[in-house]
Amino acid sequence: MKTTLSLFASFAALGALGLAAVPGAAGRDLQMIVVAEQTDQKTALDLPKPDLPTFYVAFDAGYVEAGDPIANEKPPASSAMAEALRNTLAAQGYQPAATEQPQLLFVYHWGLLNRDSHAIRNGNTIDPNLHARLALLTTAKQDSDIETQLLDQRLLGHTNREIGMPTFVNFHYRDIMELTHDDSYFFVLSAYDYASVSHREARLLWQVKISTRSAGVAMAEALPTLLQGSAAYFGRNLDGFKNITAPLGAGIQAGSGTAGAPDFSPPSGVARSLDQGYLSELMKREHGEFSGARAGDLAAYAPRLSPPSL
Repeated sequence: MKTTLSLFASFAALGALGLAAVPGAAGRDLQMIVVAEQTDQKTALDLPKPDLPTFYVAFDAGYVEAGDPIANEKPPASSAMAEALRNTLAAQGYQPAATEQPQLLFVYHWGLLNRDSHAIRNGNTIDPNLHARLALLTTAKQDSDIETQLLDQRLLGHTNREIGMPTFVNFHYRDIMELTHDDSYFFVLSAYDYASVSHREARLLWQVKISTRSAGVAMAEALPTLLQGSAAYFGRNLDGFKNITAPLGAGIQAGSGTAGAPDFSPPSGVARSLDQGYLSELMKREHGEFSGARAGDLAAYAPRLSPPSL
């Protein structure tokens, strides 16, 4: 598995789900899956209004290329992804903090998540790669429910031997398991209460996870389209995954997503009163969640955070 770091800079059963493969050309439609969840139900969310923007700082927790390798993958430049996110957030009323006090701290992950054909199957645990693929398609509760059922049925031997998958009574969960068979491009955006992070008590307010089948489309075309197509769901709450269709954009600059030293550029806006070590551990935890990194690989994830840009 390969991951490259930078700071702010499954449609396997398509026919059964009524979806179609996406041709990789600008002007066509891209079909994607969106999971949006308000994760802190105790906090009433104040979404931006035209005359009342929400100010933020944003940290890119690193380009991810995980699972079975694919030759000649050309990811966008991390700076181009940062700009695409800034533009998408601005259209929704989120503005990077300059002299303003930030209200939100965004952490985001992006890249390619494939199935890992070499994953070690352990009857007592879910392998990290499968966990990452499930996490992209589920709310926190759904993920927990599915993984519990997977382990219970695996231990009892109640699996379909032809496809190696449990038989779910819940049809929605069965669809999710079918979707995990696809190799996907993805983008995950986590919104934390800034004040809580500055006090080393990170409170996740909401999270949006967007993915699309990687076959037949370039990553530099797909990723900005994922952002634009899902923007209306930022800060919202869905009961489960939602299928979205959006026009495939012309794409952004392909660049050094897989090259360069694992350094982090300064964030967009002013990161005041942030403990660099704490922030690094926060990003590392999310990186493990969405990259499917094994313990040994995750140990090597040690972002060197540059001082904030003033």
